[in-house]
Amino acid sequence: MTRLRRRRKGSGLFVLFAVASLVPVSILGATLMRGYQDEELSRGLDQGRAQAAVIEQMAIAPALSTGDLSAGVTSAQRERLRSATDLAIFSGSVSRLRLRSLAGVVVFSDDGSVAGSVPVTDPAFRSAAAGRIDARILDHGPQSSAAIRVLEPVISTSVGQVTGVLEVYLPYEEIAAKVQAETNRAIFRLALGLVALYAVLALISWWTTRRLRRYAADHLHQALHDPLTGLPNRELFRQAAEDALERGRRGERGAMVLIDLDHFKEVNDTLGHHAGDELLRVVGRRLIGSLRTDDVVARLGGDEFGLILGRGGDQMETVELLTRVRAELGEEVVLVPRRVNSSGG
Repeated sequence: MTRLRRRRKGSGLFVLFAVASLVPVSILGATLMRGYQDEELSRGLDQGRAQAAVIEQMAIAPALSTGDLSAGVTSAQRERLRSATDLAIFSGSVSRLRLRSLAGVVVFSDDGSVAGSVPVTDPAFRSAAAGRIDARILDHGPQSSAAIRVLEPVISTSVGQVTGVLEVYLPYEEIAAKVQAETNRAIFRLALGLVALYAVLALISWWTTRRLRRYAADHLHQALHDPLTGLPNRELFRQAAEDALERGRRGERGAMVLIDLDHFKEVNDTLGHHAGDELLRVVGRRLIGSLRTDDVVARLGGDEFGLILGRGGDQMETVELLTRVRAELGEEVVLVPRRVNSSGG
């Protein structure tokens, strides 16, 4: 029962450690997944900025012959802008495109509308008017779908200064699908790594608790057993005696017997301590062999042994058992080069 309790306790410690290690692994996984999602948004915005920059540099700026957009654009400039941007609009890479002056006036729109333009008071518009790109993902774009909105400063090739703001809406689904595929692959690799990490932690936990259980069991065994004979020592005998007395108070019958060996000192003096130690081991084996499995045999120290006969029986049965023990101990013991008698008293 004690071994079973120790095993259950060790299993409980292993489960506790396994659950405890699952918490930081889960937190790490959630943190990394959140990082991947943030990185996904960042890559989407980077692609939006790059696409808007290409439109501004390759289509918008070359189509403007003057750097001043405050007075609007000429019909010739508008035609060049439409020709330059039609390819992007019709290919589906751009949802909506507007060219605005620094005052916020829409001087060119791909569909002729001005509704829904970013207010000039918006920090994003002011940032673009100051020469900084502003990009963000909108849950609802111009066609009620997710879109990337980019406010790109328009820099005139003639004066080299910001002359307007390009307001571009890019479909997010295609960009998101591409980035999501990369993110899914990264998350899959992350999941495999976390599972492997948890498996390693669980293995370390199991191995550690197993070693600790073995160490504790060995330490307890050494503390309660005689190192020479392997029998229970005085402390374990005392515990067993207290249990037997408690059972006796409840009406159970039993017996407690103390044994010492005759002429043991002569064996040590004539044959040496090695022979004496071997004699004690032989006596221990004979006592175990002559008693029942639920009886307790302990070495109390020196040549003294203690017996606890826990199974209830009448006085005659106990006397017969002890007579058999005495006869077994009285058998001759061969300790090279002499024979000795180990009868107990």
